[in-house]
Amino acid sequence: MPEGWQVVEDATGMCRIAVPGDWTVGVAPGVGQTSVLAEGLAAVNANDQDWEPFKQSVDQFYLTGHVTLIDTGDVFLISNPIGPEFDVSYVLGLRFDDVNCQLLATVQRNWIPQYAPAAILVSQTLDHTD
Repeated sequence: MPEGWQVVEDATGMCRIAVPGDWTVGVAPGVGQTSVLAEGLAAVNANDQDWEPFKQSVDQFYLTGHVTLIDTGDVFLISNPIGPEFDVSYVLGLRFDDVNCQLLATVQRNWIPQYAPAAILVSQTLDHTD
């Protein structure tokens, strides 16, 4: 975890991410965001489905316009353009023995230079809480 970042756990306490220290946390379980306006946002959640149904659920939920970048036995990554105001958006799923941890990260178009590097780096912090 980068120095000065803060840990955010999902509502179950099974999955976590870290977000920059100046981001707002506690607005909702598992969410870290750049400000009240959420110019950049990272959200983590846990899912106990089997891996294939989990991937299918993510795929169906983000049906419009996403691109699958990685699809392996324990990593699922899609790029998800969810609207014209968001140019950086992705969903990352990691499979663990007892849970799938999922991260959704978005950055609004006008804030990409300021927040996209951090939003991408958050993916490296997605983990099971053990």
